[in-house]
Amino acid sequence: MARSRMSRPEPIRLLLSDGDYIDVKKALSAGEREDMLGEIAPTVEAGAKFNMNTKSVRTATIAAYLLGWSFVDDSGKPIPMSPDLPAGVIRSTIRGLNTATFDELFDAITDHEKAQSKVSADEKNDRAGAIGSASISPSVN
Repeated sequence: MARSRMSRPEPIRLLLSDGDYIDVKKALSAGEREDMLGEIAPTVEAGAKFNMNTKSVRTATIAAYLLGWSFVDDSGKPIPMSPDLPAGVIRSTIRGLNTATFDELFDAITDHEKAQSKVSADEKNDRAGAIGSASISPSVN
């Protein structure tokens, strides 16, 4: 039976400390993943030394997954966070978090990525077991 191979945007809520939460994408599409990787490992010319932008790895990962959050400022007003905001605003807002919160977001998203990878691997194994080895007959002309 055919299955869709397109990424569906599904939000997932991840609970954080102090009753806060973040809403993230269940999984990145291929394009979103490529964009994120492009930020942390820009293309280099053939033969040139590979340089990873390690300063951006965690920020790029958070920005790629993040859809929204429950965070408020010192006066109790919600801090805007949405994929509709300009990329620079998203990144500067993320980078303005205190280090403990930034680390908590990255850890929550990393744990989420690992859990989703395990689910995907289990589903792939289930499909492989159900399908077995299919033989393809050569065409006869």
